[in-house]
Amino acid sequence: MAGDGASTLLALEERAVVAYQVDKRSEHVLDLGLYSNRLWDGAVGPVDDAPQTSDNATNLEEVETSATSGSGEVQELRGQLAALIDIVAQQTEAARRQEARMKRLEDLLLQQAAASRETQAPTLPAPVVDVAPRAPSPAPSSSRAAPAAAPQEEAIAAPPVQRPPVEAAFPTLVEGAERDRLMERLNEFRRCSPRTFDGEKVDHWIVEKWLMHMEKLFRDTFVEKRDRVWLATHHLDGEAYRWWLDLQENPSTDLAAITWKRFKELLLAHYFTTSVKRKIEKDLRNLRQGDRTVAEYEREFSRLLHCVPFVVRDDEDKARIFERGLRPSIFRFVQCSNLQTYREVVDRALIVESGAAGVQERRGAMDKVS
Repeated sequence: MAGDGASTLLALEERAVVAYQVDKRSEHVLDLGLYSNRLWDGAVGPVDDAPQTSDNATNLEEVETSATSGSGEVQELRGQLAALIDIVAQQTEAARRQEARMKRLEDLLLQQAAASRETQAPTLPAPVVDVAPRAPSPAPSSSRAAPAAAPQEEAIAAPPVQRPPVEAAFPTLVEGAERDRLMERLNEFRRCSPRTFDGEKVDHWIVEKWLMHMEKLFRDTFVEKRDRVWLATHHLDGEAYRWWLDLQENPSTDLAAITWKRFKELLLAHYFTTSVKRKIEKDLRNLRQGDRTVAEYEREFSRLLHCVPFVVRDDEDKARIFERGLRPSIFRFVQCSNLQTYREVVDRALIVESGAAGVQERRGAMDKVS
């Protein structure tokens, strides 16, 4: 009897110890569950979870050491705790990835803002990152939970920076409303009957007259500078139009950079060769008034000088060249005045010419009387 009582007492003590250990393990399980929920809701940061997890793992090892290895209840609890630890680790890693994505997004927004300030482009909307909703924490099961697949990081691409369009001097490709505007402008310009330049007669004076005619129409019809080349090239024909096509097909030609001024330079350079320029320069320096009036002499002088403006250094040099070509009877009176500007020389020559004409008229009248 005494032996049976002692055996019963030992069995009761062993049950009490196991029950105590089970209660302690239940407390640890509850603590880990609360901790995982807090981590999921953002109450616990991703940086501070490592020490807590380590402590829980240490307590778990102590409980497992003290528990009876052959107990089925202990094995079940051990599996549940291991599953919870895996879940906590996965949630911690997901939180870290989310934080890294937000950091990259912030950097991209800063880069976009800097690029917008440099180009003075309109502010662009911030890119939206789709973040999938988080699934609820799975309940612990009797079997060991399989580790969840790591969420794939989403690629965040910065939106392209919009730059203000650069207005081209020559429209190379137009469509829509701009095309309609240009066609309407062309039809309106054609109603003025502009001249066509065919380039058949290689004479720089013909080129000059055509360019002057086009510029007059541009002023009369209020043509904008950006449309002048486009309208003028629609009135090229024959060899002149072939020259324009060859210029467009040349890979080194930047059509967007061809302004009206540049177009005139290219056209004159094609028909106004160096030999022609030298001949005109010689004609200008040898030009004399002769039997022409001062007004006629000035017109011829200006026409030649327009083709070779590089001949004169400044306005005073221009006045001296014009002065030397005057008729000797006018030149003597103009030179003694020592005038410095071209306009003053022309005006004085006109006055001298007018006075000489008056004197001649009076002499003629006196001769008739006598």
